[in-house]
Amino acid sequence: MVRTAVKTSTTAKRKKEKKVYELDGLKFKNNEGLKYYKKLRTLVEKGFIRSFNLDTLSLTQSKSKYGANKIVIDDIKFDSMLEANYYLHLLEEKNRGLILDFDLKPSFILQPSFKKNEKKFHQIKYIADFKVFLLTGEIIIVDTKGVITPDFKIKQKLFEYKYPDLSLKVLKYVESYGGWIEYEQWIKEKNKRKKEAKKS
Repeated sequence: MVRTAVKTSTTAKRKKEKKVYELDGLKFKNNEGLKYYKKLRTLVEKGFIRSFNLDTLSLTQSKSKYGANKIVIDDIKFDSMLEANYYLHLLEEKNRGLILDFDLKPSFILQPSFKKNEKKFHQIKYIADFKVFLLTGEIIIVDTKGVITPDFKIKQKLFEYKYPDLSLKVLKYVESYGGWIEYEQWIKEKNKRKKEAKKS
């Protein structure tokens, strides 16, 4: 009985001791955070971006009020690494002349506020990640998602109905699928691979 207790205590200590990655006086939660820091530092050195701050990945930085992890690049606060990476992707496309320009956080009213039986109902607003201006003159609205929530699905349907002239693309980054891919296409490809794996 005593031996078991000692074993459990040792195992618990090992689990608590997480490896810390350090560079330039900063401590990172994982190797992914350290790699991302190195990548952004290189982009600053090359003059591609002006500045960055990784609240999200550094253990020495405090989290936001709601505990959300943020990344700041060029004094722009991004909600996720995915969104920040698409910003870098768009910067590169603009520099290469592949797109005209892009805006951040475009806002769309999906349903106006209204009053019924003396009760006021607030408007339903959808804030996307990016508004991209293509060389063809077409405008694309882009949202980057790791996972699609039920709330987003409803907003997406309302957006498609109210703004038929605008194209909304929901993108995910999957390296094994070649990088940026539309979410629906990723689901199809993933299911296709599963079927092929079962057959073999």
